[in-house]
Amino acid sequence: MPPRTWLRETRSGVLAERDPRLYLTAYLASMIGTGITPVALAFAVLENGGTTSQVGAVLAAETAPLVLLLLAAGVVADRLPRRTVLVGSDVLSCASQIVLAVLLFRGTPHLWQLMACAGVLGACQAFHGPAQTGLIPEITSCG
Repeated sequence: MPPRTWLRETRSGVLAERDPRLYLTAYLASMIGTGITPVALAFAVLENGGTTSQVGAVLAAETAPLVLLLLAAGVVADRLPRRTVLVGSDVLSCASQIVLAVLLFRGTPHLWQLMACAGVLGACQAFHGPAQTGLIPEITSCG
């Protein structure tokens, strides 16, 4: 029997498995980026002389695709491999956040650019949620 390290001895349950640990790490990174984006968008609008109505428009541009696509995204997550849907939505979300960061670092982005980035993020969230819910039982031995 191979020697056990202290780290392996302290792991228990589902975190003793590799796939759930990798998933948890990726999920935390994704949620940090997704959670901070609306705050960054609001500050970006206000910093560039925008009004509170424009902040609302940008945040609505993120919420509308999420609401409109959620049902269809659930169907897609059931029909396609969930890992593919999850990774695809995270990659597209990351790309949108990089574009948003570049726009902010270059100067004053236009309102439509912020709304477009927010819309892509909302669409990605719509696909991420159903795929994530279905993936958890697939990657654990308990499910």
